[in-house]
Amino acid sequence: MEKPVKNLGGRPLKALKYQKEKDEILIKLNNILGITETNDTFYLHTVDDDENKINQIMALFDDCKLYFNASGWAVTCKPVHQRRYLSLTRSIYKDMGYKLDSIMRTFKEGDKMVRRTGYIISKNDE
Repeated sequence: MEKPVKNLGGRPLKALKYQKEKDEILIKLNNILGITETNDTFYLHTVDDDENKINQIMALFDDCKLYFNASGWAVTCKPVHQRRYLSLTRSIYKDMGYKLDSIMRTFKEGDKMVRRTGYIISKNDE
């Protein structure tokens, strides 16, 4: 079945209209998180510890409201949300056809072992 290009009212769908702008936002997000073709993983503690990264991700929010259909995203619906940057990140990747798989890894920091949560980003094969 072919996807419609316009809504019933005749206005073009945001999903198809702003593809270039969406790709630019995705590239910015990948640069902030350090995602490359060889590195598809980021860890929450690296973002939580860097206020600059959090601010850069949240700065993308206004552009996301313009170019994505963000009315159903948790970051826009819920007034108080812990780790809003993570909710925004997950929503952008999901909307762009990626999936985020949560992982738990154990690292040795100093003389003790620490568990860290991370996400592996992969293209959705649907």
